[in-house]
Amino acid sequence: MKRKAFTLIELLVVIAIIAILAAILFPVFAQAKTAAKRTSELSNLKQVGIGALLYSGDFDDVFPMHAHWNTEGKDIVNGYSPWAVRIAPYLKSTPILRSPLDSFSHVDNKDGWLGPTLSLAANTLAGGPEFTAGNSLRGPIGFDMSQWGGPTNSMSQTQVTLVAETIMFGPKYSNDLAKIAGGNAWGGAANVAYYVPSSTFLWDCEPEAKADGCYYTGIGGNGDTWQAGGIPNGARTEAAYPTGKNGGVSTTDKGTPANFTFTDGHAKSMRPGATNPDGVRQPAKNMWDALR
Repeated sequence: MKRKAFTLIELLVVIAIIAILAAILFPVFAQAKTAAKRTSELSNLKQVGIGALLYSGDFDDVFPMHAHWNTEGKDIVNGYSPWAVRIAPYLKSTPILRSPLDSFSHVDNKDGWLGPTLSLAANTLAGGPEFTAGNSLRGPIGFDMSQWGGPTNSMSQTQVTLVAETIMFGPKYSNDLAKIAGGNAWGGAANVAYYVPSSTFLWDCEPEAKADGCYYTGIGGNGDTWQAGGIPNGARTEAAYPTGKNGGVSTTDKGTPANFTFTDGHAKSMRPGATNPDGVRQPAKNMWDALR
């Protein structure tokens, strides 16, 4: 008996069904992969938070400080003393400072002096809408601002008023910094350990301050990258990174949550705008302000 072959119509129907199934399943697989990477990043941030707490346990309960220009004379690495280098001995491995969600492929040391490429930044909030000399320290991780007349110390955990609701670290991807117009001239368009605006969240911008959000051009001509030092502000209008509601916090897409570490050591996912709904009208809800 002669076997009947597939007709052209039947073959096209089968191909169409396969194409439909692929169109349905591939986005699901992609979402699952992103979710797995986000979970891995959350674990990394948890470990980094524990590293910072272990550091503080050895230094009179004081969190690490980010000394960009190193005026304090200790923990010296290539003339700098960034927070990531301070806590590195307390981490199981330094690659946890990079996120699987950060697609930036350059993981070298940026010619040495700028340090390793990172995918997160520390909360070094230093007061008002834009950085000005003399602003008081509001973030738990310190920032050496002796050049500009600001604080040169970190907080202790006991100083933080709401330890379970105050952010210590959040994601800031090198991939995002590389897309900013003007780039990061010093950091090679990457988030690097020794460069202040890359590896820190430094200020809160009032939504009325400027149309383009948080912008500072006073240092080194790298104003575009200094923008990324801004924390989220839910009252800000939507705009391209890093001038929108998310500030310098990186997410996989608009409206998606980001992972954060808090000063008591726990880590969880939140929408960035929810961490600071309105820095002007609701300062008590600003999770970046350790003294609120």
